[in-house]
Amino acid sequence: MSRSSTLTWVERQERFYETRSHAHLRYAPDSLYAKHLVEWLLQTAQIAPGSQALEVGCGSGRFTLPLLQQMQGQLTAFDLSEKLLGQLRQHLKANPMSSRHGCEVVAGDIYQLERIFGADRFDVIVGFFFLHHLEDLRGAIRQMRRVLRPRGRMVFVEPNRRNPLFALQVLCCADMRWSEERGMFTLGRRKIREAFCAEGMRTPTLETFGAFPPQVLEWWPWTLSLQRRIEQWAVCRPVLPFRLISSTPVEPHPSALGSPHGLPAASTGAGGVPAEESRLPERPLPTALAVAPGVVDTR
Repeated sequence: MSRSSTLTWVERQERFYETRSHAHLRYAPDSLYAKHLVEWLLQTAQIAPGSQALEVGCGSGRFTLPLLQQMQGQLTAFDLSEKLLGQLRQHLKANPMSSRHGCEVVAGDIYQLERIFGADRFDVIVGFFFLHHLEDLRGAIRQMRRVLRPRGRMVFVEPNRRNPLFALQVLCCADMRWSEERGMFTLGRRKIREAFCAEGMRTPTLETFGAFPPQVLEWWPWTLSLQRRIEQWAVCRPVLPFRLISSTPVEPHPSALGSPHGLPAASTGAGGVPAEESRLPERPLPTALAVAPGVVDTR
């Protein structure tokens, strides 16, 4: 039996991300792609001043720095890899924007969140391209639910498996492996909903967005206006490259009502389903939305 076949999930993840360069995941100060994925997430995350936010799977800070630049509140960046977090600390030290709100950097296992942070610690938990890497999705959501405050919210950006560009990316990118990226193609709408609902979260809303790979945006800025049009075409929505996933706890604890840390109470629609779950709110598109290859599922 090979050594790699006996490694735990945690060990495999550490090995994979610490032994390859993963240039496509590096932080780039002028990345419009990262900036506008963050814009989309923040419109749903509703991170209020004074609130506590946790970014899971932050890596070397590709989205952490843009988050700090655009959000209000305090951010904790969490990842398994000490090597990648060391790179993030260097980026934070070199970036004056990071000192405005401050950013706590913590290394650890996603399945040990409650032990690391304690219960009811965060108002918002966010992540970019993180869920599809998890070996035990329900176990991770269970831990995130325990450190989430009763009136908190989870928001994630994930690839849409119906978009063919992600399969092409895995084929062409030297730092990507089918064995590590297979979750990208197995994480469907049903699996997401079942996992969230089983761990005390409401049925998540899923919204697709985006159109072009980041290289297209960087090389031809005029494609932004075309992208915005494409996002409005109903026929394109099932295959747009990104999914925005959002969910809140099912029953906030009574002590959370009126809490300065709590998010505004959600209005309910038919059958007691929160309005934001029965229909996504109308909202203006980001001024410039950069989208990279992704894979979207609507089942």
